Formats: sequence, structure tokens, C-alpha cells
Amino acid sequence: KIECPQAAAKLRVLIAEDDAVSRRILQRAIERFGHTCAAAHDGAEAWRAYQDASFDVVITDWVMPQVDGVELCGLIRKNPGPCYTYVVLLSVLSDRGHFLKGMQAGADDYLTKPLDAEELQARLAAAERVTSLHRTLAGQNSRLETLLREQEQLSSTLADTAEARGRLEGVTLAAREIVHLLSNDLSL
Repeated sequence: KIECPQAAAKLRVLIAEDDAVSRRILQRAIERFGHTCAAAHDGAEAWRAYQDASFDVVITDWVMPQVDGVELCGLIRKNPGPCYTYVVLLSVLSDRGHFLKGMQAGADDYLTKPLDAEELQARLAAAERVTSLHRTLAGQNSRLETLLREQEQLSSTLADTAEARGRLEGVTLAAREIVHLLSNDLSL
């Protein structure tokens, strides 16, 4: 079973943005906030990158060729990695209908273009908290699974011990009966 790595000092972020200028602005902002960043030219490339490496956050443009942001989000949710990935949809579409559609597709957050650096920083802070909580929960679940396996082994050992004790008591009773019979025979 693959487990989540311990929390890093910075997030590993994957950007899926087909516009080169927007991609570069986003990448520089993320790196300026102290996080590592990989960039993909479209959703299909981002999906391949996601499958090859573990990312804490995926920031994806909504409208892209081949695989759009909503499709990429759906792929991530249907095929999760070892750790929870926080998905942020990025779009010029700012109406509530698009926001709701993105959230229903499994996105955790939504940013509108043009990108506001402070909003991005706030979203990354939220992503850091959420992914950290998921890592903590995964660690606790792993420890609980270990304890459960140990408990099952102890239960099996106790059952085996009880069975052996029962057999030993049977042998002890048989030995007492034999001793009693031999004592009676010797008395005669």
C-alpha cells in the first residue's frame, strides 16, 4: 500500500494552462510563495504528469483543448493518488453556475481570471491546511489498520491457546482417571 509522504514545508503544485503567458504568471506566483511547481500545456499533459508524480495541488484552467479543467478534475477524483489532491479551477467564467458545476465535478476551489496574487495565496493556504489534514488522517488510518491486524493476530493466538488449554485439561482428566484406576488396582 502506497502511503502519503510526510508534510513538506511547501506544496507540490501542478498547473494545467494552455495560455503560455497565464501559465508563466501563475508559475512565478506559486514559486514566489515558496512552493514547487510543474506546468503542463493542456489537460492531457497535466493528466499524464499527475499519473507520474504526486501533487498536493492541481490548478487547472477550465477551457483547454483535449481535456478541459472539469474533465481533468473528474479524472483526478476517479483515480486518486496516494494522497489527497486539492483541485482549483481557474477560469474567466465567473458566474455562479460555472462555480457550482466546477464544485460538483470535484473541485475544491475556484479562481477567476485575471489572477489576483493574494487570492491565489489564500487558496494555497487553504490547500495546505486541507492536504495536511488528509495526510494526518491517512497516517491515523494506517496506524489503526496496523492495530487491527495486531488485534486479529492476538485473537487468533488466544483462540489457539484456549483450544490447547482445553486439550490439556482433557489429558489431565484422563491421566487422573488412569492414576485412580491404577491406585485401585494396586490396593487390591
